[in-house]
Order: sequence, then structure tokens, then C-alpha cells
Amino acid sequence: MSYSTARLGEFSENIPVYGVVTPNSTTYLDTIRGGIVEEIYVEEGETVKAGQPLLKFKNIAFKLQAFSQEARVSEQLDINANTRLSLDQNRLDLKRKLNDIELEIKLKKREYERAGRLLAKKHIAVDEYDTLKDEYEYLVKSREINLEAQQQDEAIRESKIIQLTESAQRLQSHMQVIRESLQQLVVKAPVQGQLTAFPIEIGESKTPGERLGQIDEMDGYQIVAHIDSFYLSRIRKNQRARLIYQGEALELRVEKIYQQIQEGQFQVDLSFIGTVPADLVRGQNVNLQIVLSEPRKTLMINNGSFYQDTGGNWAFVVDASGEKAYKKQIRLGKRNANSIEVLEGINEGEKVITSSYSNFAKMEQLVLNK
Repeated sequence: MSYSTARLGEFSENIPVYGVVTPNSTTYLDTIRGGIVEEIYVEEGETVKAGQPLLKFKNIAFKLQAFSQEARVSEQLDINANTRLSLDQNRLDLKRKLNDIELEIKLKKREYERAGRLLAKKHIAVDEYDTLKDEYEYLVKSREINLEAQQQDEAIRESKIIQLTESAQRLQSHMQVIRESLQQLVVKAPVQGQLTAFPIEIGESKTPGERLGQIDEMDGYQIVAHIDSFYLSRIRKNQRARLIYQGEALELRVEKIYQQIQEGQFQVDLSFIGTVPADLVRGQNVNLQIVLSEPRKTLMINNGSFYQDTGGNWAFVVDASGEKAYKKQIRLGKRNANSIEVLEGINEGEKVITSSYSNFAKMEQLVLNK
């Protein structure tokens, strides 16, 4: 039988919880392209650097598909280049044609003006002069038409060049994506850290999206705890917690609260305040207390099994002689893992039976053995 003497002391309400040491940051590795594991470059537990190859997949079907796409893109790029070359050639032809017309106009103008002087002296017939005049005017008109055609062609060409440039950029981007997708057959570490949960074997087949492992970044540890959903409304961010580790009291605070309830519990992440023990390891189990109220001076007794039997409404209180204990109505307040707050019915210095009442719950008084 266990007893507790009512006493004044510092009382704070707290919740005992079970926690697990986890890294502050974890990056998960998932399969992007998949295939058959062809080579493995590292082992589980190794420290890896960002960009370091971890394993290589063999995926012939995907490679053939990628090469086929690359060939189609290359073909389209060649078509674009040929179209660009054709536009440039057409532009050059128009310039050459216009240059030829300018030369013909220059020569015809000289011949036409000479014919005018000869006509004035009546050395040639009027018909001959008119023919030269018509030919000259035709060439001038042809120049105007060709200039207009050149301007229209230049506008069309500029628009087409823009389209071809944009198309080439898209095709080049597509080509880059194809080449990067081939590189994804080699899985590389996205961050620096310790490679954990990496149970991969050569010859194993993996599908896209399948988990390969994880990398724990070596920037510190946190505690992940699961708490009864009854306390969800009483847990707040930055709430304090205490952990006794190798005889040393460590302070923590609640960093994140997950509202989802699973199997009657919710999860919280707690960070260390101050120094973190150097010998903590991932997956280590710890017991800690989350503080729900600040310490205050109050009358209290030890926590015990009697509370489950009585709901804190009554208790067996030992009389002054120490020979008997009487059932007495009491009122208890908040409790923690060690103590219960006394509100009414028990005075300081009185002794209370705190062990289980299952064998004498219906009795009104007990005779105690000395």
C-alpha cells in the first residue's frame, strides 16, 4: 500500500510523451524514370555530397523513345534552318534582281536621252524614239513594282524569322529536356547529408514515383512526439518541454503541430533550446514532459492508481493515529506524471492512500497494519 502526505510545493501541469530523435531536415529520393538497377555507387549510411551519383538505372525502352524524340527534334531543327536559308536566299535574289533593273534603267535612260537629241536633229524616226521611251518607262515601273515586292517580302520574312526563332528555341528546350531525362537514369543526391533507408539491390526493378531512400541533412536534430488527441487544444507553438538526458535537463519547444488525428494521437515536432547533445542518433527513443502550465505553489499529493478508481472525487485519508483510514470526499485539480493538485478535502500534512482501491472500493474505513 502506498501513501502520500499532502504538502505545499511547486506544481506544474505537464504531459509525459514518448518521442523519437529525427533530423531537422530530410530529403526523400523518389524514382523519376525507373527501370532496372544497373549500378549502385554508395551504401546506406554513407555521407554524400550534393550532385553525387547514387545509382544508375537501365531502361532500354525509355532510351529508344528518347533517341526517337531527339531525332525528330533534330529533323525539325534542320527544316527550320533550311527554311531560314531559303528566306535569306530569296532576299538576296530580290536584291540582285533590283540591282539588275537599276543597271538596265541607267543604260536605257542614257540611250533614251541620246535618242531625244537625235530626234531633235531629225536623225531618227519618231517611232524609234517612242519605242525607247516606252522601254525606259517600263523599266522604271518595274523598279517600283520590285521595290514594293521587296518591302512586302521583307515584312513577311521578318515575321517568319521571328516564328522560326521561337520555334527553334522551343525545339532546343525540348532537346534539353530529352537530354536531361536521359541523365535522370543516374540518380544523384540533391543535397548533402547522410544516406538512410536505401535498401536497393542490383537487378531490382523500380517504377516512376517509387521511394528509393532518403538523405538526412546534418544540420541538427529534433524530437518527433505523438500525443493523445485529448490534449490537441492545449498544445501551442513555442510551448516548452523538458527532457532528462544522461542526467542533464534539456529544454525544448514545440515547433510544429500536425492537426491530423491518427489512431487517437497527433504529432508534434520539438526543437532543442540551447546545446544539443553530441551523441544523439537518428531513431533514438526518449521520454519527455510537455509543460502545460507554469510552476505555481499549491497543496498537492503524489499521483497514484487511486485516481483511476475514484476519479479524484474521494480518497482514503489516514487519521491522526495512523491506525485507520476513512473515505472522504475531496476535490482534486490538475495533475502531472508525479503529483495531483489538492483543491478541497485534504489538509497539509494529512496522509492519503494513493495505491489502487480495487480491493476495498466499497468500504468506508480501513484498519491499517502497523
